[in-house]
Order: sequence, then C-alpha cells, then structure tokens
Amino acid sequence: MKGRAARQAASGLVLAVAVALVGPLAGPASGHTFVKSTKPKAGSTERTAPRVVVVHFTEPVEIAFGGIEVFGPGGVRVDDGETTYVEGEEAAVQVGLTEDLPNGRFVVL
Repeated sequence: MKGRAARQAASGLVLAVAVALVGPLAGPASGHTFVKSTKPKAGSTERTAPRVVVVHFTEPVEIAFGGIEVFGPGGVRVDDGETTYVEGEEAAVQVGLTEDLPNGRFVVL
C-alpha cells in the first residue's frame, strides 16, 4: 500500500511532453530537415514544468514561416507564442511556456 500511495502522490507532479509535428518550421529549400532532439525529451515525464521547449533539427530552419505551439490538457495552448532561435544555433528553436502549467500530457506542434 505504501508504494501505491507514493506513486499516486508522485503522479500529480509529472509533466509529459510529446513531440507530434514540427513540419512548418522546415525551410522550403530543404525537404530533408528532421527533428534531431528535443528538450524536454519527446515522450518524457518531468517532475517540474519546464520554462521552455527546445527543438534541435538536423540542419538550420527558417522560423519566419512557422513556429512551435504547445498544447496542454484539454487542448489549451500554453506557449507564449514567441518562437526564437536558441542563441548561436540556427538549427535549434525554442518557445517559452506560461506559468503554472497543469499536470498532464502536453503536445508540441
């Protein structure tokens, strides 16, 4: 019983992030740009809510044609709407998240 109670208490503190699609960020000249990694890691469970979502691509991307959108439980958008490059990296972009995120699954588009 003790293990079950601990798992239930811990489950209220987790945040799952799944990268679903980031296609609009790929530049028009490149048909071979892929997501290399994300922070938080795709499909991960986090104990504390991240302040930003970072997506690293296999080559530089153009953010003038798209951006990162993050949706939380119930389909509510939780990003700040400002996709920017990670400083010094044209192949990495980020978006800030709103404060006081609810627990649950988040989808990055």
